[in-house]
Amino acid sequence: MEIFEYQQASSVIVKLAALSLADEEALSAIFRRFAGQPFTLQGLNEVTRGRLSGADIRASIPVLLQQGYLHAVKKVWGERLYYIPFDLLPQLQEMYVLPSIRSYDGLDVFLYRESRRGLACDMFRTLAWISMNRLQITAKGTLYQKVLSKIGGLISLESEDIMGLSLYYPYQEVYAPPVAVVFDMLIAFDLIVQEHGEWLLNQVNVRSWLKLDLEEMNAAFFRQIMLRYVPTDAVLQHFVFGITSSSIQSGMWYGLQNVLDSLEQQGIFTGSLLPEQQLWMRSWLIALCGFGWMELGQGRDEKLYLRWVDKPDMMRERGGVPEGVHLHTGLCHVQPDFEILVPPDVSFTVRWELESCFEHITMDIMSLYRISRLSVTQAVRNGRSSKDILTLLEEHSTGVPEHVRLAIEQWGREMDQTKHDERMRIINGTQETADFRVSINRVNGLLGRQGWIYCGSEYKNYEYDDGIPEVHDLFPGLEDTPVMWIKEMRAYHASTTRKIIVQALLWRTKIALKIRGEVVECLPLAVVGEENWKVRGLMFLKEENKGAEHELAPGEWEAIQLLLPDIKRKML
Repeated sequence: MEIFEYQQASSVIVKLAALSLADEEALSAIFRRFAGQPFTLQGLNEVTRGRLSGADIRASIPVLLQQGYLHAVKKVWGERLYYIPFDLLPQLQEMYVLPSIRSYDGLDVFLYRESRRGLACDMFRTLAWISMNRLQITAKGTLYQKVLSKIGGLISLESEDIMGLSLYYPYQEVYAPPVAVVFDMLIAFDLIVQEHGEWLLNQVNVRSWLKLDLEEMNAAFFRQIMLRYVPTDAVLQHFVFGITSSSIQSGMWYGLQNVLDSLEQQGIFTGSLLPEQQLWMRSWLIALCGFGWMELGQGRDEKLYLRWVDKPDMMRERGGVPEGVHLHTGLCHVQPDFEILVPPDVSFTVRWELESCFEHITMDIMSLYRISRLSVTQAVRNGRSSKDILTLLEEHSTGVPEHVRLAIEQWGREMDQTKHDERMRIINGTQETADFRVSINRVNGLLGRQGWIYCGSEYKNYEYDDGIPEVHDLFPGLEDTPVMWIKEMRAYHASTTRKIIVQALLWRTKIALKIRGEVVECLPLAVVGEENWKVRGLMFLKEENKGAEHELAPGEWEAIQLLLPDIKRKML
């Protein structure tokens, strides 16, 4: 299903101008109320904005489905769920719910939580370790504790960074949260596979992954995290998309309360947030620090401030670089003391080669490797020659000191071309990926797997439904409703008038009332009383968008009409 979503999302936004005003208002109302969460037709009855009634929104569903703004799934028992495709959410956030807040100069903000090394580095270190070691699985289906301890030591992400997200995954008593997150990404991007009682690297996908630059990796990580780590709460989803919007720039401090105030002003929530919502929002910001993207600070006012240090680009075009096109990469610096300095602009493909030939010391903004007899010997044992190692350094460094070159050649000769008889622990690919764009889609999770962490809605596990709801789905009982009620404004007996209003309540649609010769629209909210009943509703005068609540008795109007949206046009 996600393949279809991505193909549609890349082109659907340009069609927005083609939507009628009513359909665009319906899309905006649905997005504000549900974000990317699933909803039913019945659930739309509570989504009203100004003159826009539940009936108006339901009547737009066929058009929004046909244009790709909505997708639908069907439960086992046939109930339909509708939702806005995930890849449309960032664009719709920019269009409809763009936080309007000012940044701070930072002079009065004190840093109290820094960003960590980042998921890209954590996963790279884990992949490198797996390529050199066995990941055998116990009879219970988990990794051995000694292996988990070793992998945990490679990861900069800490448990305290993500505990507040309440992530759920298998074997929580065995896997620490940071290890679970890294393995979740490895599984989601199909970089490891389980075979013959152990986890093995998938070489084809690993090669494709390493060809991504850091921005592409972060965009891929962020998409997976936004898709699967956010609870089924539209307010929280608006919050996480809101702080990634274009109005919040990287490198600038923003007050958390200002972000929340902006969302409240735009009607995303009313009144106070629930304590658990506030706690989760703060936990989300802490997690973003752990993932290497954000810093948090405290102002003199003791309020919380956030600052992106490496903001993932949710709008980044996915597709990658065609096979054969080489990305620009920085150069390493081979030092006279046999150390290799690796600047941040050196590609992960080059770093992967360094991992196979040299001793890793540290990985940070500036990474460090050491050329040693043991590392060169191990590389030769695994099939490299001293010439291969020197070629790697010559092509990807600013130069190799002569005494370093001689040492590598000497250590290589000492191995005497030892046979590399150690078992290869990477699944051999039969061919290079024919189209690198497909590989990029794979690592973006579009052709990959679910992963094992999921806190969002499970609606995507249901069967995709490309059907369009019929009139009787949108307005049940329409075929039994007297045509006169809809076609003509006229006077009725009080009992018939009550039936019309009750029908309007069931459909959440408006009625037209002629009061002292003037026609006004009313959205009924309730029928009050029995014998001497009244209708309570929102009254809209002329083109006013905001209604005023009134109670009227049957004798206070001269004629009534049941108003329905233009259903026939929308069913084409």
